Amino acid sequence: MDLLKTLFQSVFSKLVLAAVFSFCFFESNAQCSVSIDDQYFVCVDEANEYDTTYVGTNMTLTGQPPFIFSWHIYTERTIGPVTLVWTGSDVLNDTTIQYPYIIDPAGSPHEAILTVTDASGCIARDTTIIRQSKASVTLMGAGMYGILQGDSVYINVFSPIFGGIAPVEIIWYPPQYVSNPIGVSPGWAFPDTTTEFYMILTDSIGCSYDWFSFKVSVGYQSVDENELDFIRPYPNPTSGRFRILNSELGVLRYELYDLFGAKLRDGTIDNDEVDISELPSGTYLIRVFGRDNTFLGIQSVVKT
Repeated sequence: MDLLKTLFQSVFSKLVLAAVFSFCFFESNAQCSVSIDDQYFVCVDEANEYDTTYVGTNMTLTGQPPFIFSWHIYTERTIGPVTLVWTGSDVLNDTTIQYPYIIDPAGSPHEAILTVTDASGCIARDTTIIRQSKASVTLMGAGMYGILQGDSVYINVFSPIFGGIAPVEIIWYPPQYVSNPIGVSPGWAFPDTTTEFYMILTDSIGCSYDWFSFKVSVGYQSVDENELDFIRPYPNPTSGRFRILNSELGVLRYELYDLFGAKLRDGTIDNDEVDISELPSGTYLIRVFGRDNTFLGIQSVVKT
């Protein structure tokens, strides 16, 4: 009897050890993983409004479902004597779901740690950064301008840029009525009718912001189309010298600009001729004036 009892205990112990070994072996070989994007961006406008942005998109997940998700954020910022703290519930709408969305990007950047536990108890983690893109532009020199139809005006607008995820691109609209549609200053404006101009800034992650900048009011005057021929440079393109006929309109003076609005020179027109031989190849704008400094028009000339 004692022998049977001892034998039973031995077999039972081996079964228990085998079960424990199998469980431990299974646990040690359980595999799971999670991978999310390195960064998530929120586009914030000047009114501090922003589109809904989800965190965890493009997630790669392996393991035994169902999964338990947990997002952890702890960001501490000290501003003067005040220390501010943001946690997951301050930034995300729900820290226990796979794809929460950002409810407030203030205080970013935030490091967000995602912990995923699968049905076997396997645990995987990955980390991402939550950032906000908020750009602002100070338009210096913006306002109202007035010209006559066919004329142009140089827009002396300087646009320092603050924020945004560099590099940024600025485009002025409508682009066909400015000499420099891409850049911080639009250069010359020459609309046919009264036009409001605005700029759109787009940063490297696609956040776009637009600002009204200036308005050009266009007046009208009766002009004989034949008279315009007398202020057109000839030949155009030119290798250096060109003529402007002034016998009819009394053309006496000119101003020469590049396409960025920089004034290169001014002077009188001698023998109906202007010499730009020393200038590099490119397109230039020439403003022509007559008797009593009367503005007669503006034309482009191409130097080959």
